[in-house]
Amino acid sequence: MPTRGGNITIEDFKTVLDELSEMIEKYLPTSDIIIGGDMNASLHRNERKIPRDIVFDEFLKSNGLSIPSTCKKQSTFFHFNNRDESQIDYFVETSAMVKKYLSFNREFQNLSTHDPIMISINCCIERMDISTSDPRPLRIKWDKIDKQKYENLLQERLTEFSDVAVVETAENIENILTKFSDIIVTTAESLCPKRKKKFKRKRDWTPEMTEIVKEGKFYYWKWKNEASILGAWAEYFEDLASPSVQDRFDSKFFNLVNNDIDILTDIFLSTREPIQEVTEYELNKCILSFKNGKAPDVDKFTIEHLKYGGQTVVNILTKLINLIFKTVAVPNNLKIGIGCPLFKNGGKPKEDPNSYRRITITSAIGKTIEKLHLSRNKSSIKNQQSRLQKGFTEGESPTVAGLVVTELRIEAKEKRLPIYIGLTDAKKKRLI
Repeated sequence: MPTRGGNITIEDFKTVLDELSEMIEKYLPTSDIIIGGDMNASLHRNERKIPRDIVFDEFLKSNGLSIPSTCKKQSTFFHFNNRDESQIDYFVETSAMVKKYLSFNREFQNLSTHDPIMISINCCIERMDISTSDPRPLRIKWDKIDKQKYENLLQERLTEFSDVAVVETAENIENILTKFSDIIVTTAESLCPKRKKKFKRKRDWTPEMTEIVKEGKFYYWKWKNEASILGAWAEYFEDLASPSVQDRFDSKFFNLVNNDIDILTDIFLSTREPIQEVTEYELNKCILSFKNGKAPDVDKFTIEHLKYGGQTVVNILTKLINLIFKTVAVPNNLKIGIGCPLFKNGGKPKEDPNSYRRITITSAIGKTIEKLHLSRNKSSIKNQQSRLQKGFTEGESPTVAGLVVTELRIEAKEKRLPIYIGLTDAKKKRLI
């Protein structure tokens, strides 16, 4: 705490106490609080109290703090002049937690102006269950797998997916896809070569170096198992994706839009033309167009599982996709993805969540279905969309849109006409 005399010091002293008061107000509803340190103010001063003593006493009373009942009146500060001494070091608490409060007697080896204080409290710390297994999906090294054996095994294990089984359980397509994915993934993992346990040669390090390495491994383990960080990111992304209700939110218009969506959906389902069935050749061509080496999805599935699965996998997946197109119902397990925060860099602060871009690892089978559907409707979509649409359009670039806006601005300036530009930030759900 600020110590040296003058009015400025009193203001600094009050500022620090105000900061402590804010922290107490924030954490007191959920926690018991203990504050300890060199307070530079005394509650047991023999002579006339100084302003810091009065301010500190008021701080304790206003925040419901008190010194433990076991705290004795005993000097803890001894000035270098060997004449002045006082008790200015304290532990204060919001509730009776301190069971033992001990101020050590002055010893000649102590060169500090303060004597140490020790307290003991009874507390219960819950042991966190730590999973010993690696939560990250196993990335399969396909160059070390016998692909012919993988294809043959799949052909044996997928015999239960007969034409009758697929057609008769159309309403249960989500479970069929899950079982289909599990068989493919477990088959590939069973063919992965066993990892040989490496015995590291024991290094001849000094005791100091050994302690440094041990400490580094501990903090790496702590970082790797830090569930609170993942939980914070999950809450952040969930908040961004969840509809927010503002004070000026138009609920009537919101309900009107939902009703329009329901009506349009009913009209589409009742008047739509049947989607042309996907052929095995078309699906196989689509699968081969994907790049290898992408991260596995939430089911540990990658595009290589389909590429090296052989004709049996293509045959079954073709039937499942045609079933999805026929029923116009996308299973929920194809809508699930893994959100990965990616730092944008560019001098942005790492502690700010807005400095990260969320990359979603989506289902490999889902991406295959999307690409099939898009390739069939690419020409009709391009004919129907606005010619000013520059983003997410083949052969176009957002830079061209920037050029159009620049030309409009120049023209408006020359003709002295007003120009209004509305930019929508979809991520933050607001107009800029």
